Amino acid sequence: MDTINVLLHDSRFWAAVWLVIQTVLFYFLPTFPQEIWAAINGLFAVVLAVLSAASTGPKVRALRATRAANNPPN
Repeated sequence: MDTINVLLHDSRFWAAVWLVIQTVLFYFLPTFPQEIWAAINGLFAVVLAVLSAASTGPKVRALRATRAANNPPN
């Protein structure tokens, strides 16, 4: 269950899923309206940004804490 939880919060997984959906959609519906697709891509970009920020936030905080511990202020 932990593996599924990690996978569902990984932006690379969702990017791959989205590309598969986009490829299938363009194959079966080549005349899909570009305006709608651009809006969907914009929404997806926001979702990926939130997932990326959520996964990198703890790493950045840990890196800052390590640097602060190694370089104490004078």
